[in-house]
This record gives sequence, structure tokens and C-alpha cells, in this order.
Amino acid sequence: MEGIQQQIIEEGRSEESAEEEVRIINQLEERRKQEEIQWKQKSRVQWLKEGEKNSKLFHKAMMNHRQHNRIFSLKDSQGNRVLQQEGIEKLLVDYFKGILT
Repeated sequence: MEGIQQQIIEEGRSEESAEEEVRIINQLEERRKQEEIQWKQKSRVQWLKEGEKNSKLFHKAMMNHRQHNRIFSLKDSQGNRVLQQEGIEKLLVDYFKGILT
């Protein structure tokens, strides 16, 4: 990529250099996607090896999951922010009762 960009700087942009640059960018993007897939697969393998055990990995993953999915506040129909757990529960129950009726 550096070579083709240096060539563009020195000689100007030609159709060939532009096509080469696009080809290299596409290759880099494909490699980035492959690396992302590889990391996902590695983490999945680690989870399958250690996640079913009563291990630190399992507990850490569950704590992260729980923290990520926690609801800290909601806005009611008047736009007021509700922060207390009881108020959030009531808002959710009322909302779903409204949907189901």
C-alpha cells in the first residue's frame, strides 16, 4: 500500500494506480474480516473448553454479561427519568400490559 501511494504521489494518479490501490484496500479489508473471524473462533474455543467448568472465565463472562444488560434508568411517558429499581419495574410491567391488552 505504501509503495502504490508513493507512486501516486510521485507520478500522479493513473487508472492503473487507482485500480491497484482499490485492489490492495479490498485485500486489507478481507484480511481484517478474516482476523476478526479468527478471534471470534478462538474465543469460542476457549469458552467451550473452560466455560462449562466452574472457572474464573465463566464467572467473568457472566458478570460482564450481567453488567452489560443492566437497566439503570428509563423515561416514563412524560419524559421523566426513573432511576429507582421499583419504578423501573413498574414502568416495564405497565408497558407490557399495555402491549398485551
